[in-house]
Amino acid sequence: MEQFKTGDVVELKSGGPKMTIHDLKGSMATCVWFVGKDKKQDVFDVDMLKKPMRSSSARRGPKR
Repeated sequence: MEQFKTGDVVELKSGGPKMTIHDLKGSMATCVWFVGKDKKQDVFDVDMLKKPMRSSSARRGPKR
């Protein structure tokens, strides 16, 4: 099981938008995300979450 902390960006293993962990209580994570200007929030079991894959360009850092 992945270890998560408040502020981590996650997504559901089944897919969906990137979300930010707002709160953790035991194995439950309260996540927030936006659809347009609308803020959404829901609670998920951490077993349903994963950290999103980073693109190779994000790992390289800024261009010089």
